[in-house]
Amino acid sequence: MDAISGMTDDQMALVMCFGAFFGCGIIMSLSYYIGAERREDEELRILLENKQDQSEESHQKAA
Repeated sequence: MDAISGMTDDQMALVMCFGAFFGCGIIMSLSYYIGAERREDEELRILLENKQDQSEESHQKAA
């Protein structure tokens, strides 16, 4: 607690600002992993994998 009480108002504001940025980043990353964006990314990845599999099969048939 001595470190906190020895800081000036400007230093305290900077520490709290960096803490707020860090907290926002954590909340943002959690909402991405929990939210709909991740599910859409997974669906897109699955669609792309299926498309690649189909193109490989068509190349094998042509050969």
